[in-house]
Amino acid sequence: ETTSAFGEFFGQHGNFGVDVFFVISGFIMYHISKDGKESVSRFTVNRAFRLVPAWWFATFMLVACKFMFPRGFDYTDWSLKSLLSSLAFVPIDNPAGLGPFPPLVVGWTLNVEVSFYGLLCLCFAFGRFRFIACCAALMALPVVYDKEWFYGSVLGTRKLYEFVFGIAIGYIFNVLPGVVRWLRSEVMLGLSLLPVALALLYLDRDGMRSVAAATLV
Repeated sequence: ETTSAFGEFFGQHGNFGVDVFFVISGFIMYHISKDGKESVSRFTVNRAFRLVPAWWFATFMLVACKFMFPRGFDYTDWSLKSLLSSLAFVPIDNPAGLGPFPPLVVGWTLNVEVSFYGLLCLCFAFGRFRFIACCAALMALPVVYDKEWFYGSVLGTRKLYEFVFGIAIGYIFNVLPGVVRWLRSEVMLGLSLLPVALALLYLDRDGMRSVAAATLV
């Protein structure tokens, strides 16, 4: 616990890195898939090889640590059902009563990330319009998908908007290179966006974290 304003700010907004991560992820997915040369099967295999081995290893390490040092990991728990769901990136309530978190609780971010990959894979069917279709789905789902439904903690979260911001930034980089070169040359303009992002984050209003993350990226 801290009594300083600085410590209180970062204690409250320390997880802001997750929002930045989602924006960057949207940007990267646009950059590597914009030309349409990668098939949906290749895209899926590449993403799986990057995520699954590391996630499974970290999850089983958590289970082992929970067994060996139960007091140090008493904030979380696991059952066979929650473990298998976690390995499959399916959100399920943590047996410790935390809500829809996997045994390795930070993995909720990967559930959101994998849902983005899944939507993008489905949108490959739209050809060169796949990112338009994906953005439309990402914008609509938090509005129409109830959080009480299956996968609702993922498909019903407004965190999905942050992937849209990332895709939009990627589009600007690709379609308007002149604007990007100008922005890179204006160092002071770039530096001025940092306090803007911090101010938006400090407001801590609905949606401001997403806008702050996009501004920072």
